[in-house]
Amino acid sequence: VTSEPRLVADSVGFRSSNGQLSMSVNNMGQVFYCEHNPQEGVNLKMIGRDGQSLVDINADMPLTLGLELSPDSRHYVTEILGEEGSVQVWIGDIERQSFARLSRFENDCWGTTFSPDRSEVIYGVQTSTGGSLYRHSISGARDAELVITLDRYSEYASAGHWFAPNQMLMTRPAPGNSVAGIYLLDLQQKTKTPILTSEFNQEEPRMSPDGRWLAYVSNESGIPEVYVRNWPELDNKWQISRDGGTLPHWNENGSELVFKSAERLEIRAVTFEVENGQPEISLPFLATRLDRSVNMTAYSADHQTVLAGFSKAELELPPVRVLDHWDD
Repeated sequence: VTSEPRLVADSVGFRSSNGQLSMSVNNMGQVFYCEHNPQEGVNLKMIGRDGQSLVDINADMPLTLGLELSPDSRHYVTEILGEEGSVQVWIGDIERQSFARLSRFENDCWGTTFSPDRSEVIYGVQTSTGGSLYRHSISGARDAELVITLDRYSEYASAGHWFAPNQMLMTRPAPGNSVAGIYLLDLQQKTKTPILTSEFNQEEPRMSPDGRWLAYVSNESGIPEVYVRNWPELDNKWQISRDGGTLPHWNENGSELVFKSAERLEIRAVTFEVENGQPEISLPFLATRLDRSVNMTAYSADHQTVLAGFSKAELELPPVRVLDHWDD
């Protein structure tokens, strides 16, 4: 760096999930950029299975990254980019309509998931040397407790699934590359065991309530699709989604599996029954049609309601601006 920075364009949109700017530069001295930021703020609402709004939860949320609903639908957690410049975990009480910061770290916190008994959450914290996982009581009465230290902050790539008292599924890149795989984290022994790893991304793991079936997302077909494997053998595989799917979630008795469609405008579902040890899976059907302003969702245990984040930004497609001779 050899000179002082100077302003070229302001109000440039960016994607909070990966920090990507809505701009591009060519070798002719032109900048193409967009001022629109679809994630600049969120109105949080509970919607019914029919997609209709039931109740406003939080109408004044700033830039928000993730969203998770507790198994009893009484609390939710999200990660918010605060004015101090770091991403922190916040927890909301739906009945009391309260909302408060939970994590107290200087660095970014992300990927929050609830414990099976709903009393704690686990989240990742970025550090100067890598990252760490912490468990934290949702009441905030106790300080966060260190679970395990990671060599790279990206080792905990997204929210996992804390499905048993001392067992959690997590997504992390394989050592030496960026391909995501699924690992089993033993919270007591503090060990990470690879479960599903290959040359393709395998992520977003979700264990069924009876602990016999693992749902996850893989891009082995060229696009992300939802799959199910038997657990713990993992020697059989069934494709659930068609034409793309993400964010799988089981209902409380394991009879239904929902997922987000590739277009992100609807939630689809399949019925799931087991006969003589083999799953009987229906074709995907529409569960909930989403408003086009919805940019994040979290499911209730019975799949009858959805906690949805509605973008505050204008929905009209904004113009792409061209700035000539920006380097002149």
